[in-house]
Amino acid sequence: MIYSEKQYTRSKRLLQELNAARVLIAENSTTSDWLKQAELSGLDSQITKTKNEIKHFEKLRDGRISLSKSYSLQELPTLLVDARIAKNLSQTDLAHLLNLSPQQIQRYEATSYMGASLAKLIEVASVLGVQISGMINPNTRTENRIFISWKSSNEHDWSKLPSRHMAKRGWIPKGSEKDLIVQARDYVREMLGRNLSRAHHRKKLRADSKLNEYHLMAWQARIIELSLNIIAQREVVSYKFDEHNMKRLRNMTTRRTGPAEAREFLLSKGVVLVMEPHLPRTYLDGMAMLLNNGTPIIGLTLRHNRVDNFWFTLFHEIGHVLLHLKQGLVFDFFDQEDAGCNDNLEKQADHFAVEKLIPESVWRNCLAPYVANEETVTVDAEKLDVHPAIVAGRVRKERGDYQLLSALVRRDKIDVNLEVESVV
Repeated sequence: MIYSEKQYTRSKRLLQELNAARVLIAENSTTSDWLKQAELSGLDSQITKTKNEIKHFEKLRDGRISLSKSYSLQELPTLLVDARIAKNLSQTDLAHLLNLSPQQIQRYEATSYMGASLAKLIEVASVLGVQISGMINPNTRTENRIFISWKSSNEHDWSKLPSRHMAKRGWIPKGSEKDLIVQARDYVREMLGRNLSRAHHRKKLRADSKLNEYHLMAWQARIIELSLNIIAQREVVSYKFDEHNMKRLRNMTTRRTGPAEAREFLLSKGVVLVMEPHLPRTYLDGMAMLLNNGTPIIGLTLRHNRVDNFWFTLFHEIGHVLLHLKQGLVFDFFDQEDAGCNDNLEKQADHFAVEKLIPESVWRNCLAPYVANEETVTVDAEKLDVHPAIVAGRVRKERGDYQLLSALVRRDKIDVNLEVESVV
């Protein structure tokens, strides 16, 4: 079985070598017929096996296999590998999702999860979106069976899309309920394109609230549309953003025009930043993902109309771009910044945002962490060359007191700067 893109490449190379060897044996006139036939038979068997493994991997990777039927418990390890490949996750990606080392995932798969407990198998299945149901009967000697289903693009219930909200915002034309469902479906399909079958599986969510999958999908489609519109209208350069650009972004926080300046600066570095208010039942602050051509896009909702939330969310999503997306982790990151977090990737993005806005080594020498009032916050902000709301936001976060310095953090608004209209 092929477990990774690296093994897939090796298998294709092996197939070429096997075919070349077969040609040589077939053309060898010095070998006796019976020996030639035996060698050819062995090669043909290996060629067929390799071809089947390659085709199976390609179908899984390209979303051409839908896993939805009854499997035996013994088949679950193989199904978990199939589900991982079909979701376009590498072994390293899965390891990050489970907070395990890539080597552990490699060992699990190489040994058909022989060393994994039932609890671990269920955890892996849950992360991969494989739903397990049914009873394991200890009183029977027949093969125990479980039912495993996995949502494919054909199983989406398009009537659950927020079509009325989409029409109200002008994403799709207004019409009858039936027309709206069709238009909403076509809109999402067009924007998500060939990734639609994996859109549900490639999401990485950080949220305390229960998110609505279909509302989230519609909002993501809108972010992609806005990004593609910018790319069509502007000459977007190839990606060339790095951590050295973060200081310049931080300095923009002090200016009322800073958010608009940040959008233009990111665009000049090959990163598209767009804004769209969140849909009901999504509770999002931001997202980061890669378009099919590799262009990073960042979407913000301005759910909290505050300067500190805007800049922290922006820096957090930039952290995902630099630390994860451009390092080969194929996820669409969706973030609710006031949610709790035990995920390593989110912790990394949080730490990146905090350090790039106010480094810990500098923060320790500030007054505001110890004496929190508008005067100390203002003094520290001038010294740090950041907006006072960012200093106040960090104090509130560290103290867990979100009533503290409320007047200061709510004083300035972001909406007008970004030309995003409030949606009722």
